[in-house]
Amino acid sequence: KMFASKIALKRHMYLHSTGPCLCVQCGSKFKNKIGFQTHVRVYHGEKELKCSEPGCNKTFKAVTMLKNHVEIVHMNKMKHPCPHCGKNFDFKHKLTRHIEAIHEKLKPWSCEACDFNCASFENLNSHRLRMHKAEKLSKDTYKMLMM
Repeated sequence: KMFASKIALKRHMYLHSTGPCLCVQCGSKFKNKIGFQTHVRVYHGEKELKCSEPGCNKTFKAVTMLKNHVEIVHMNKMKHPCPHCGKNFDFKHKLTRHIEAIHEKLKPWSCEACDFNCASFENLNSHRLRMHKAEKLSKDTYKMLMM
């Protein structure tokens, strides 16, 4: 990988020099220290930014989160249209999930107790509870079960 400056290279190398991190406040896992530090600042920081729209009492820990809220909720801006059907999504990950489930018909989540397959992990947990009276799984537990 090429970098414009020694500072950019040093910042990039720092990403690789730290190992996985765990947030003790919420249990979230991160590949490196920078992702962890960003998470703590955004989700567990002291700063509260209030939406200025009348009647909206939402608060946010980061300017980008407040900006996204205003654009999506109050300005009705959907930034990610589906190239297949034109449906709009507020976040790219929701568009990706839509394309995989609806247009590509991918069903990567399999029940360990029967031949049920589905497109979302949430649907798998609902199926397990409804059909097998099984407890809710975390993604990590699921991965260990399916090894």
